[in-house]
Amino acid sequence: MRYGEPYYMIELSDSFITKLETMVLGSDTTDAVVLSKDGVNPELSQLRSSKVSWLNDEELSKSLLGVALKVNSLSNWNLNLYDVEQPQYTVYNSGDYYSWHIDQDPEVPNLEKRIRKLSMSLFLNEPKEYSGGELDLELYSPDSDERSESFKLSKGSAIFFPSDIWHRVRPVISGVRKTLVVWFGGPPYT
Repeated sequence: MRYGEPYYMIELSDSFITKLETMVLGSDTTDAVVLSKDGVNPELSQLRSSKVSWLNDEELSKSLLGVALKVNSLSNWNLNLYDVEQPQYTVYNSGDYYSWHIDQDPEVPNLEKRIRKLSMSLFLNEPKEYSGGELDLELYSPDSDERSESFKLSKGSAIFFPSDIWHRVRPVISGVRKTLVVWFGGPPYT
C-alpha cells in the first residue's frame, strides 16, 4: 500500500538553475553505465544510452537535500531521509534512452547502511529543444489501459518520486535533453 502523492513537482529558482548551469558547463561527460555490487554490469548497462558527469559540490548536495526534505513532507511520503548521493548531470543526445528501471537495487554497495528512497529529475533545458525524451512513470495498476504517465517539463522544473517506482526515459528523436538526477536515501525499511 502506497501513501502520499505518486509524484511531486516543483520549480527551482532561476538563480539556482544559473548556478547549476555554470557548474555543468565545463563538465566532462562519460558513457553512462549501470553498477552492481561487482562494479560495472555490461548486461544492465545496455538498458541505457547517455552521457553523465558527477557533480562533487557539498553546497549543492546540501541544498538539494533540504529541498527533498521539504518535498518529502509536502507530498506526505514521510520517508526517513538523511543522505543525498552525488548529483548526476545527464545528457541525452539523439537516439539516447534509459529503459524501464527502478532506482533501488539490492546489489548496490552499502545497502546495510542506507537505500535510495526518493528520486529527483530536474529538467535543465526547454522541451522545445528536443523531441522525444519523455520521462515515463509507471503509476497505475496492471489492468489499466494506460499504466504510465509521461512528463516533459520546462527548464527549472523538478519531479520527485519514490525510488521504487518503475520509470524510463524515452529515446530522444532529435536535439539534446539535459537533466540533473539525484537520489536521496535513508535506513533500510524494517
